[in-house]
Amino acid sequence: MAILASSLKPPKLLERGRRDAGLSGSAALVSSGAITGQFVLAAATPLITRLFDPDQLGVYAVLAAIIGMFATVVGLHYELAVPLPASQARAVHVARLSLMAAGVMSVVVGTGLLAFGSNVLALSNASELATLLWVVPICLLLTGLINTLTTWAIRVRAFSGTAASKALQGLGQAGAQISGGVVHAGVSGLVAGQFGGLIFGVAPLLRAARPVFALKKYAWSTTWLIAVARKYRRFPLITTWSSLVNALGANLPVVMFSSLFGGYVAGQFALSFRLLQMPLRLVGQSVSQVFFSHAASAVRDRSLPSLAEGVYRGMVAFGLPSFVIGAAIAPQFFEVIFGRDWVDGGRYTQVLMPWMFFSFISNAFSVLVSVLGRQGSELGFQVLIVVVVSVSLLLGAWYQSAMIAASILGGLGGAALFAKVVWLLGIAGVPAKVHLRVLTTEGAIAIVLGAVVWWASSVLKDPIVVTVTGVAALLLVHGVNLWGRDVYVMRSRSPSRL
Repeated sequence: MAILASSLKPPKLLERGRRDAGLSGSAALVSSGAITGQFVLAAATPLITRLFDPDQLGVYAVLAAIIGMFATVVGLHYELAVPLPASQARAVHVARLSLMAAGVMSVVVGTGLLAFGSNVLALSNASELATLLWVVPICLLLTGLINTLTTWAIRVRAFSGTAASKALQGLGQAGAQISGGVVHAGVSGLVAGQFGGLIFGVAPLLRAARPVFALKKYAWSTTWLIAVARKYRRFPLITTWSSLVNALGANLPVVMFSSLFGGYVAGQFALSFRLLQMPLRLVGQSVSQVFFSHAASAVRDRSLPSLAEGVYRGMVAFGLPSFVIGAAIAPQFFEVIFGRDWVDGGRYTQVLMPWMFFSFISNAFSVLVSVLGRQGSELGFQVLIVVVVSVSLLLGAWYQSAMIAASILGGLGGAALFAKVVWLLGIAGVPAKVHLRVLTTEGAIAIVLGAVVWWASSVLKDPIVVTVTGVAALLLVHGVNLWGRDVYVMRSRSPSRL
């Protein structure tokens, strides 16, 4: 039965309904900003791929990956503690501590790049970035500022500023990169977009964050800084390392592809990876947030296995046909949408599908790690992904083939993340035979559909017709799943849980 509220008394129901409506509205507002930013970037990509060639995008992707490796931990995760203190003055000092950590980390990374940057770029086949490395510490500092001010905005419920920040980051990046392409700025134009997006993202957050910088109202206190650093030390000591390994696993592939196979391959891979990440960011994150909001109460009333099974069924029913049909039309889709120079990106997309599909599933259930306190095992899987990435690409280099490297990565990465999904569902109490039955049933449907689309693509030939056929097949299967099979609804045996 669908998750419904049915056992609360009317006054409590009304009270909770208002609170949930407020939370839902706030979450929807923040999500709308993120979706807008991602939509703008997605809409701008076909133009960007026609203004820049794969080599230029590959070199830029290396710089973006270097920034990405440190961006999530630049504030040592002290920003996550900003909403926690009851005292506003203490919260101000936590925010200041986070900004100080971001400043120190930016200087440390900048110093490291000053000393070893030329060697890193030489190994990465990205020597063109030598004059642009100064952007890295500045982007890290801006990222730390955005992260801290975003959590401050959440604390003071300035959700409109958070939404505007996320939307403007996408607008700023897309606008600057398109402008750079129009004036033939090359890699510098792409880097300017990265920088511009962050600048645009900071501005909407400053108004709500005035107390953080108000030294007259909240005087600087070294004693308080030390106190909050000690109180929230678990954030840098525990969560930072897990996030760093996770960021390494996400950004290492493009650096290694560039290092082993050159900028052209790195550019093709980066576009493929970015496209495959979109379902994770839009659908996967939304499902994860909703699942997280119900998981804790489901643990208390012992309905977590039923809830997890329902979410898993919906994710597989959505993801498998999307990824399989996407694989069937990927080269033609890339040619039509991104231009003829990017057909190879479609071929990489085909072989990376297993990795990305199980990443799509596992990300939605990763919140169980926090709910059930299994952070140690989660870190182990993140380390495994880094090892898989490294081994896959080194094997591909041994065979002197980027396609073999991507194929091994797709296979081994998919196997590693499948093991993680099995583990996550296991700790949620879902029997192995249940989720294997779901995977087998939905997999059979997806394979049949994918085979039909694949056959049609070989007969129809024309890339535009193939792309339209694939998109129509996707719309058909999701329409049937939504209105005919009703598999996109989280279900539980406990109708009164909410």
